[in-house]
Amino acid sequence: MEIFGYQFSDIERAQQGGRLSKAIDPRAPAQSDVMRQRDADLRLLIQHGQAGLENMGYHGVLDRLKRAGRLEAPVYHLSRREVGMYEVMFASGVLQRRAGMVLGKTGHWSAESPSGRNLGVHKSKEDAAKALVLELMDA
Repeated sequence: MEIFGYQFSDIERAQQGGRLSKAIDPRAPAQSDVMRQRDADLRLLIQHGQAGLENMGYHGVLDRLKRAGRLEAPVYHLSRREVGMYEVMFASGVLQRRAGMVLGKTGHWSAESPSGRNLGVHKSKEDAAKALVLELMDA
């Protein structure tokens, strides 16, 4: 059985003080799980923010995001178009994508995807923006 590219017997031997048959490169995670893990980490960052992850003790997630350069720039931002209408842009690396529109007023914000699909009503425009970004990541 393999776990993260290593045989279970090798891992067991290393836990008992022995040597692995190949060295572990901490800079290169298992390639099969990299994209899935990065998406999951970004999802958590979008849902809870950096302070929320710190409060929950998700230090591994924060470390991966920091090493990937994702904590320095905002993941999404709102641009006001007119009264009660905001465009949501999602930053992915150096590219930006339109995630949709947030429409409404205080306490009653509707999230609308670029295809016109309504993603429900939210208490804050930030919550509506998060719903749009999570929908975009699922696509």
